Amino acid sequence: MPDVWGGLPGYDTRERRWRHLDTCQYRTILIAAAPRVRCPVHGVGQVTIPWAEAGSRFTALFEALAIDWLREASLTAVARQLGLSWDEVDGIQARAVGRGLARRVLTPPQRIGVDETSFQKRPEYVTVVCDLERDVVLHVAISPRRPKRLGHRQLQGRVRDRLRREEYSGILVV
Repeated sequence: MPDVWGGLPGYDTRERRWRHLDTCQYRTILIAAAPRVRCPVHGVGQVTIPWAEAGSRFTALFEALAIDWLREASLTAVARQLGLSWDEVDGIQARAVGRGLARRVLTPPQRIGVDETSFQKRPEYVTVVCDLERDVVLHVAISPRRPKRLGHRQLQGRVRDRLRREEYSGILVV
């Protein structure tokens, strides 16, 4: 659906609710009749609401607060402090990651760093590939099996070859 529905005839309105930042420690809910319009190309769609992302039940300011807290604490801790479910906080995080990835400029890295670690009692392994010069994460892979150990030169060669072959799509399968 397009972001701008200006000039299209109204179809109907729907009452929508968005959780906003608490006011004096009271939960604040914005309630608005969100207009929907009929587009001959895209069909019926909701007009873009300036205070929230499409499909979100939270205002942009509330999501920004949750993301700031996620930098300091776990999903479970943030959910408990904000009075949300784990899935709601995970959705906020997923939307933030999506916005960040959409803004990211993909340029082939000159130097990469690869780190592998395990977590949980039943080990799951995480491989993180970073661009060392720009200090950004390029890819994160989670695997239930221990990754195959490669020498430094082997790994650099494989990643470099893949980057050349795929013209750096931003996704690496490690």
